Formats: sequence, C-alpha cells, structure tokens
Amino acid sequence: PERLRVAPRRLSTLQGLLLWARRVTLVAREREAGFLWCGNIRPAAYPAKWARERTGVPYGILLHGGDLLVLQHKVHQSRVKRGMLRSLLGSAAVLVANSQWTADLARVVLGELGIDAGNRVRTVPLGTDPEYFRPGIDVSDVRRRYGLPEGGRWLVTVARLVPHKGVDTALHAFAALAGEIPDLRYAVVGSGEHYATLRALAESLGVADRVFF
Repeated sequence: PERLRVAPRRLSTLQGLLLWARRVTLVAREREAGFLWCGNIRPAAYPAKWARERTGVPYGILLHGGDLLVLQHKVHQSRVKRGMLRSLLGSAAVLVANSQWTADLARVVLGELGIDAGNRVRTVPLGTDPEYFRPGIDVSDVRRRYGLPEGGRWLVTVARLVPHKGVDTALHAFAALAGEIPDLRYAVVGSGEHYATLRALAESLGVADRVFF
C-alpha cells in the first residue's frame, strides 16, 4: 500500500492537495495504473483529476448521500464551487452510488450542473459478508453483553454518532411509531460526539427505555 504521510487536515489545503496529486500521478505512472478510484468527491477527486490530465488514467468516484446534499447546497451558493464540481464530476468515467436514492440524487445534481448523466451513474448497494451476517446465527451472547431484550421487532442504525447521520430523525420516527408497535425497539450501534445529545433526545421523547446505544 502507498500512504502519504500528511495529516488529514492538510489534505484539503492547496499545499496538501498539490502534494497528494503529484504523488498519485507518480504512483500511477510507476505502477502503470489502469484506473483510479476515489472514496469521495472532495478532496479525493482533485488529485485523481490532476493525475488523469497528466497520465490519461481514468477515475471513478464513490458517491455518498450526505456528500451530495452538502455539495448540492454549495452549487446554488457559489459559482466557483459550481464550476469546480462540474469539472470533478464531469471528468469522472463513472460515478458509483451506494443506493438507488443516492443515485437519483446524483442525477439531480448532475442535471443542475448541466452534465448529461447518461450511463455515468451506477448503483452498487451496500452489502455484508453472508458468512457472518445471515439468519440462524446464535445471538444470545451479544444480547446478554449489551442488555438487549429477546423477541420483538428492531430498528437498527450502524453509524458514527454525528449530526449529519440523522439518528435524531430516526429517534423522532421511532417515537411516532412506538405507540402503534408496542414490541418495537431501537438499537443504535456506534459512538461519537452526538451521543449525549441523542440520549437526552430519547429521554425527552419518552422512549429511552426502548432505545439501546
């Protein structure tokens, strides 16, 4: 593996992006790369586009709904950001969305940028390893470890506990359903800066006894 020894916070600066882009270009030439994958639009697509212009190696971008929503807002606020995003997305060989909803949003954003989506957007849903996640597994140890009651129906979120993940919205939806579905419970798997706020929200909604962090 090739690792760039630069602090993550510097990768979004002009100096960091230039260092990253030059390194990607050098590695692409040395290893005769046939394709470059970007884990996000920004900042990863910047060095990929730089490398493409200097080596001809195409690149693809993995799309996430949260990233697109933020960028969609910026598209309408800044002409500079609109031009930058049009360049990054328009130069990509393929855009891979992790859900149909994300793919539909991507097509909307492309249309707002004046880019013909065509067959550029593909959908590859998030998956799991069926060797580990499948029906029939004995989960009694996990239930005991985390104090999860037996039976009933469960709503589950697996995510970092940060505001843009929308766990607060899920809690409001859960509270609205709680009266109609007495055996419904909510498991929130993850940790993060929003933990205390979410616990307090569950308390204020009157569902803390049915929400498990």
